[in-house]
Amino acid sequence: MIKRLMILALGLIVLFAAMPVLLTLAAWVIAGALGCTLNEGGVHACVLFGHDIGGSLKTMFVSHWFAYMTIPGAVAALVVWIVVALILLVLRRWRRRQTL
Repeated sequence: MIKRLMILALGLIVLFAAMPVLLTLAAWVIAGALGCTLNEGGVHACVLFGHDIGGSLKTMFVSHWFAYMTIPGAVAALVVWIVVALILLVLRRWRRRQTL
């Protein structure tokens, strides 16, 4: 149970760090597939199913700037994760020695 929680926590930390870059890539792929112009300079019209998603695409496209916040946060969370993992490892070995 604890092993699964630790793996899940690690996955969430990596996802938290990578989310701004993934959003930027998704905006780039969507704009490319729809043949829309996408840049940081302004909002350009981009129609999908009759709705203009240009503003949303621009917001997604410039979200890579949030990486300056999410990556240091993820590094701090990773340090905490490593400390917890080491404590759990030491406790497991200590319990094994106690049962012998």
